[in-house]
Amino acid sequence: MKTIYKLGIFFLVIAFTACQNDMDNINNPNEELAESNEIVIIDGVIKSPQWLIQVHDSISKLRIPYPDTKIEPYYLPIYSFKYNNEEYILIWDWYNSSILDGDFYFTLSGEQIDKGSDLFLTLMHDDKKERTCLWWSGMDVSGKGVITKAWTPTSVYTPNGSLVNDTHIRTEELTQIDIAEYLADVAARFPQATILSPPTTTYNCHAYAWHMTQGGSAVWMGKTTNPTSIYRTDGSYIGTTSNNTSKVSYQSDNHSAVKTGSDMFISKWGSGALVRHHKNQSPYNASQLSYYRRFNPPPYYIGNTYDNDSGSSTVSANGSGFIGTSLNAYTAPTTQTQPTSYVWSANFGSIRGYLYPNGSLVNINMYLDSGSGGSVRLECAMYRGSTLLSTGFYYLQVTP
Repeated sequence: MKTIYKLGIFFLVIAFTACQNDMDNINNPNEELAESNEIVIIDGVIKSPQWLIQVHDSISKLRIPYPDTKIEPYYLPIYSFKYNNEEYILIWDWYNSSILDGDFYFTLSGEQIDKGSDLFLTLMHDDKKERTCLWWSGMDVSGKGVITKAWTPTSVYTPNGSLVNDTHIRTEELTQIDIAEYLADVAARFPQATILSPPTTTYNCHAYAWHMTQGGSAVWMGKTTNPTSIYRTDGSYIGTTSNNTSKVSYQSDNHSAVKTGSDMFISKWGSGALVRHHKNQSPYNASQLSYYRRFNPPPYYIGNTYDNDSGSSTVSANGSGFIGTSLNAYTAPTTQTQPTSYVWSANFGSIRGYLYPNGSLVNINMYLDSGSGGSVRLECAMYRGSTLLSTGFYYLQVTP
């Protein structure tokens, strides 16, 4: 079957480098080619214009998580739309949670609209933009209806009460053809993955992993950025090992997931489905993963840093049997009442030691008189005026 989309008058095509580091396969990028202003598709294959073939192929290969894998590139959908009576082409990486990174805009002559330019930002944020799908991975989309998108800013907060920026309520933009094409792609490229919920544009991976699994509603978290670092910087979650985790951040990609078993994750794949998958079986680069768990410290406690809520640590003596260390008394961010004074004490047991309190900080000097170590129990009574708020405890395991 042959499909021709007439997009205007004849023009000169400039073969344009869409992704400077990933499009080395384009030959003679500055060569001007005279072509008809038509997109020609025969039996599901794009035949012209040449610039669109080259650019689309290069952008699609960016979604291969590992270059040496056998996973085939996913050929991304192509749309046309008008803005200010000018027609543009959109190639949409709909696996990407960042619209800024996932949208690629071109003029009809093949010139890419620079990301970050005023025109690019206008096209990306234009909520009234209507787009029509011209091609999607060999599927016949002729006669497909128009899609209208809308984004409404909304407020979402971390467990510790910090605002998560760049969060929106997003309308559903997928048609039944979109959904069918997506499901076919997942089945072909990731046959071991299990789809838990159908594709939708109403929420993304960050929203699912950090917000919705904690009881939050469906939102799109991060239209132009990855805002999830606030969950760690405000102390709601702390770094941990892969064996003691609930949240996973793909540091080598723009993606978040929750862990459900040994190397098994659940994550929302961009505008696609909610999927259970092996950590390496997804469209995302899993070469650098960071693991996090919910941090629930007592309101008042002692530790080396805010992240240390274990209540204990191990210290070792030097060659002369001397150990010097320090600890802080802390108040959790959610605690409104702050101490005004601190009273430190310690039970050194068989270890000879001394405390040097300085407000919420205590310096500790200890000496081992024999080859054996022991345990030191520290206490800090925290007062607001004459009122005792709480007493924190900490154990130092001392080794020779």
